[in-house]
Amino acid sequence: MSDAPKTSGMTRLRNYFLTGFVVCAPLAITAYIAWSFIGWVDSWVKPYIPARYSPDTYLPFPVPGFGLIVALILITLIGFLAANIVGRAIVGFGERLLGRMPLVRGIYGSLKQIFETVLSNKGDMFRQVGLVEYPRKGVWSLVF
Repeated sequence: MSDAPKTSGMTRLRNYFLTGFVVCAPLAITAYIAWSFIGWVDSWVKPYIPARYSPDTYLPFPVPGFGLIVALILITLIGFLAANIVGRAIVGFGERLLGRMPLVRGIYGSLKQIFETVLSNKGDMFRQVGLVEYPRKGVWSLVF
């Protein structure tokens, strides 16, 4: 015979519900965030797509994600063009131009540095953590 205490039917139902909730909630939240992101990108991109290229013109229902696909293709195309010599010259010119604008310079520089750090291919980034006494004595900050 087992020494485990017997649980009531209501306790088991509650446990099943909580287990199901733990499984379903992250899935539902992830689906909601993904669907919202796709809708947000579509709302920005679709107005710029000519009607003759939009599947919404030919189909009796809207196609979610078409704007996202167009945006991904355009971003990849811009990356391809920026990777060659002419593209690097144009990007360099644009960055020099932004570097002359007082408010924009700080925002663009900070965002560029964050993206370059996060998206860099260096495998040894953020491997060690340290403490630095910054911004003043007695206050310690984490550094990577």
